[in-house]
Amino acid sequence: MRTQLNAALLAATTVLALGPATTAAATTGTQAAALRASVCGHYTSAGTEYYRNCANVSERIWVTRRFSQNEHYCVQPGTQVQLGNFANVYGVYHDGWNC
Repeated sequence: MRTQLNAALLAATTVLALGPATTAAATTGTQAAALRASVCGHYTSAGTEYYRNCANVSERIWVTRRFSQNEHYCVQPGTQVQLGNFANVYGVYHDGWNC
């Protein structure tokens, strides 16, 4: 009885000690990918700026740049546009709906 209790206690302690770390390591990549897939609006990924429109209507955005012409974009519902390298994109602003 005592041996079974010690074995059960050791197993529970091992699960408690390794469980959160193992679970976090296993899900971190999945959670990061899910987060990137659900980002709405302006975001940066791997040094490139993007804008994703999660609304059900088209959205007009104004992009100001450091080294080139500022631009308007019409981002269709449920799509994203690539805005360029992060070093050149100065600001991204909502400028209206239904473009």
